[in-house]
Amino acid sequence: MELEDFRPVMMKDRQAIMEVYKEHAPLHSDYSFTTMFAWRHYMDYMFFRSGEVLHFMTRKDGDVTFRGPIGKYGREDIQELLDLAFRVGGDPPIGVLDRRMRDAIGEVRPYLEFVPRREYFDYVYLSTSLRDLPGGDFLKHRNQLNHFLKNNGSSFEAIGADNIFEAREFFTWWCRMRGCEKEPLLESEKIFIKTCMDNYEDLDLKGIIVRIDGEIRAASVFEELSADTAVIHIEKADPRIKGLYQAINQHTASLLSEKYRFINRESDMGIPGLRQAKERYRPHHMVEVYQVSHDISDHM
Repeated sequence: MELEDFRPVMMKDRQAIMEVYKEHAPLHSDYSFTTMFAWRHYMDYMFFRSGEVLHFMTRKDGDVTFRGPIGKYGREDIQELLDLAFRVGGDPPIGVLDRRMRDAIGEVRPYLEFVPRREYFDYVYLSTSLRDLPGGDFLKHRNQLNHFLKNNGSSFEAIGADNIFEAREFFTWWCRMRGCEKEPLLESEKIFIKTCMDNYEDLDLKGIIVRIDGEIRAASVFEELSADTAVIHIEKADPRIKGLYQAINQHTASLLSEKYRFINRESDMGIPGLRQAKERYRPHHMVEVYQVSHDISDHM
C-alpha cells in the first residue's frame, strides 16, 4: 500500500464503499459516505479499497492523517497501514480511531500511545429517550416542547421531490440569518448542507420539515449509519421560536425509533455551547475516538 493508491471520495465510489459497510458498518459518523463526500471541500477525504478492506486518509493544508481500517482486515493490513502512516503521515499520522480500530492496532503494536480526542466523540442516544423525553432529566425539554405545541399551529412533512426546493431555501435563509459568512466553520457547513441537498437522492438521505403558518421553520436530514443506528447530519430551526428545536428533535426521534435503537448526533467539535446542548439530552454512550502520536515512531 502506497500513498498513490488513495483517491478522493467521489459519488462514483459510493457503491464500492457501501458494499464493505453492509457487513462492516462504521461506528463513528466521520466514516459515513455522506460526511466524507459532502465535507470534501473542507478536508480531502481519500480512500483505498483492497478486497474487503477500506483504508482512509485525509489531507488538509498538506498534512496527511490516516484512518481506519474498516472491513475484513488482518494483522498484515494493519502493519501496512502503520508502515505507510509513520513514513508519510503528518501530526498525527493516524487519527479518528474508534475503540475497535484502536484495539486492533494495539494488538499489532502494543507500545503505541493512543490519545483520546474528546471534541470528536460522537454523542449516541436511545431513540426512545429522544422520542419520549422521560423523567426529571428531560423536564425542561418537555416544557419547551409543550410550549411550542400549545402556541404554534405546526405540521410535519417528509422531505421529498415536492418540497426539496423549499427545504434548500430554508437552509439558505437559516445561514443568512445566522451570518454563516462571518464564521469559517459555519460557512463550511453551508457548503456541506448544499452538497447534501444537491445530492439528496443519490446519498439516500431522508429528512423532515416543520411548517408554521405554511412556512418551513425547521428541518432535519439523516440517514442510516448501521442496522441499529441512524445519524443526524443536519438539524436547523428558527431560533426565535421557543421549543422549535425540541419539536424537530422529538419528531425526528419518533420517526427513527420505528427502526433504529440509537440516534447518533455527531460530535460537538469542542464548541462549549454545543457540548452543553448535546449533554443535556443525556447520551446513552459516546463513540470515542483516538489518535496515535507521531513521537512514538522513535520506538519502531
